[in-house]
Amino acid sequence: MSITPLEILDKHLPREIINYIQQYLTYEIANTAIREYFEYLEYKKEQYEDFVLDNYVFPNCQCVHAPENGQHKVYKRKDCSECFKFDCTYEDRMTPAYITCIYENRTQYSKIMWKRNYIE
Repeated sequence: MSITPLEILDKHLPREIINYIQQYLTYEIANTAIREYFEYLEYKKEQYEDFVLDNYVFPNCQCVHAPENGQHKVYKRKDCSECFKFDCTYEDRMTPAYITCIYENRTQYSKIMWKRNYIE
């Protein structure tokens, strides 16, 4: 068992100060695991969106700029109802785990993912 600085200070400082100091310490192993899970949830959401686009939106799309309807242009505007419905149903395309961990917990998500980008 390793001795942490807080265990050394525990003998010399009151417990209230130790608790206050612990608020600012991070547990990097847990943060790494959470970051990997967030990345997995983002990957699953992107996979599902690609599936919906390929199987439901693009076959029925009538937009001039859609990539899958014979026009070789960039998908920029949503001119038809299928594309508009796809954009308006953003929350319906999320898994329950994505909603709980990322969408409803955006402040914690941004803190954890920002640290990853800042450290790397």
